[in-house]
Amino acid sequence: WESISYSLINHLGESGDIILSVRPEAGGAPVDRRISVSRYLSSSDSDPYRELGFVPWTPPLPPVIGTVQDGSAADKAGLQAGDRILEINGHVITHWAEVVEQIIANPERAMTWRLHREGEDIIMTVTPDQERDGLTRWRGRLGVGVAEAALVIPDAYKRDNRLGVIDALTSAVEKTGQIVVLSLVSLWKMLIGLVGVDALSGPITIVKVAGQSASIGWEAMIGFMALLSVSLGVLNLLPIPVLDGGHLLYYAIEAVRRRPLPESVQLMGLRFGVALMGSVMLLAILNDIRRLF
Repeated sequence: WESISYSLINHLGESGDIILSVRPEAGGAPVDRRISVSRYLSSSDSDPYRELGFVPWTPPLPPVIGTVQDGSAADKAGLQAGDRILEINGHVITHWAEVVEQIIANPERAMTWRLHREGEDIIMTVTPDQERDGLTRWRGRLGVGVAEAALVIPDAYKRDNRLGVIDALTSAVEKTGQIVVLSLVSLWKMLIGLVGVDALSGPITIVKVAGQSASIGWEAMIGFMALLSVSLGVLNLLPIPVLDGGHLLYYAIEAVRRRPLPESVQLMGLRFGVALMGSVMLLAILNDIRRLF
């Protein structure tokens, strides 16, 4: 799924179709499916799976509330830990993922829930709060968490990938190259207008994602740190004065001219670089703030 994610993100902002080669669940030969990405993969804040109308398989969890945040919309509606959700707006609920979909799709819209609590069924009106999904869209947020349950993953869905030292190093180099190319392509698409400047993220988003990665586990945290390091490395090597890439550009020009650039030219480049990077950082912080509110 990680490979599919990178492949879909590479088409961000593009028009036209992509072809997915899939094998039907019943078996048989792979079948090609053509999907238009013109109107779906248009926002850097969108989930490419959800935008195209499919999501990765996840272990089914029972629709039982495990936690309710104090002061949240769920708390105000009277939901309690241990409530089993039976129906939402007349739709029978069989697993937790359906609850999440209903909450996200109904920001500030009253929903009728049928619950089972302490041996009896009750009907409640639940209205999720709304929060910004990226910069342009809104989604519902209720403030509930699923109850802990044993995860049963079928053997057919399990993968065991063990690499030796050499294969691991090769895979690491390939993954680093993939991230470098993705970063450069994204920057280019931003420059030519295929991707909006809302794709920029600043320190607030970095801290937020780092916290989410840490909550998942140390492997996710290290993976995020590696991704961030490679992305910052690519940015730092851009030929912009004040960055290391700008110094390399000056050295390259000096090697060709056999003498350094005049100080006035270097000073002008320094001012340009400071102004450009300061503007980009300010825009990234503004994007962070807009995402929060």
